[in-house]
Amino acid sequence: MGFGVFIGAILLVIIIWLYEYFSEIKKSIREMEEKLYNIEELLKSQNK
Repeated sequence: MGFGVFIGAILLVIIIWLYEYFSEIKKSIREMEEKLYNIEELLKSQNK
């Protein structure tokens, strides 16, 4: 009984950690895309 609960708790922690990890990656990718977009807009406005 106790062993199964222990395994379940570890799996839960790993799943939560992975979820947090991947949501952080998505957030940083979105920020990078916004920065690239802003740089492109700056270049376009300078070329006019």
